[in-house]
Amino acid sequence: MPAHLERHGLAFDPPPLPALVAPLPAHCPSLNPDAHVWLADSQADLEAASSIRRIAFRFPEGAALDYFEAMADDWLSGHPARLYLARLGDGPPAAIGALIVAAGYPGVYVMATLPEWSRRGMGKAILARILADAATDGHRLIVLTASSRGYRLYRQFGFEHIFDYAIYRPV
Repeated sequence: MPAHLERHGLAFDPPPLPALVAPLPAHCPSLNPDAHVWLADSQADLEAASSIRRIAFRFPEGAALDYFEAMADDWLSGHPARLYLARLGDGPPAAIGALIVAAGYPGVYVMATLPEWSRRGMGKAILARILADAATDGHRLIVLTASSRGYRLYRQFGFEHIFDYAIYRPV
């Protein structure tokens, strides 16, 4: 570990996450026609989204219980953030993703799918909607930081790796 990090009480927490960028409008692969995507517009949507985030990101029991509800005005107003949910047919909400614009640039955030619903096209449908909405809003590019689990999905939409994002933790 570099000595300058230790002096400040920090340690590098590998592996680094790839930062990606895509031009808009983005390439859109084929989508599952049964995937239904909508903008969060109720307390029930926020509660479902918090549950999906907590389970998909494997937070410890009792942690991250009301992530979206705690910022309800931001998520439900559409500014600065838009929260999307997805389900298959008439099924329950099982995937989430967000579009947040900061410093004039749109970004993709909190993409997550419940494990038992993964690889059925809901994440792809949400990402397609986020990219279409960002393009409609007049943006020319979009950014995100990916996990190793999401990297393949983002590459399907034309995202290119631009650098690695390092995470540091207190020692």
